[in-house]
Amino acid sequence: MMAGTIYDQLVDTLKNNPTLSGYVKQVFKGMRYNIEPDSMPCIMLDVSGNFVTELDTNDFKRIYLKVELAAFVSIQDPEYAIVGDNTKGHIGMLDFENDIRACLQASYSLGNRVYDIKMDETDFREIEFKGIMSRAFHIPLRILYSQLNSV
Repeated sequence: MMAGTIYDQLVDTLKNNPTLSGYVKQVFKGMRYNIEPDSMPCIMLDVSGNFVTELDTNDFKRIYLKVELAAFVSIQDPEYAIVGDNTKGHIGMLDFENDIRACLQASYSLGNRVYDIKMDETDFREIEFKGIMSRAFHIPLRILYSQLNSV
């Protein structure tokens, strides 16, 4: 398997998840620093590493693709910025994080293309985009896959 194929499958998995697609407006390939508030909530995925963990027999190697997942949501009502309220249409950061983790845990093999997805500790932040306060979080991902040694 090629790293680009794995990355594209990760993007498609997040885009096509029924829960996330109900409120996520955009899944960006790569980080963006000029996003408009009306494109939130959004997810950004960027690659930060691709390294061999072990060589298997039969000319296969196991590789970790490291992906940085960042998610952003504008703060419409500070009361619901952390935990949302479905009846009022607010998504909170903890809800958003839970939905992403649930999606990736349910699809941990990315359509039988990878062995596993490891999700590291989440970092939460409050940031400002074009004068609009936003909540953001970052989850480092490690995706274990195999590849022929000759590729």
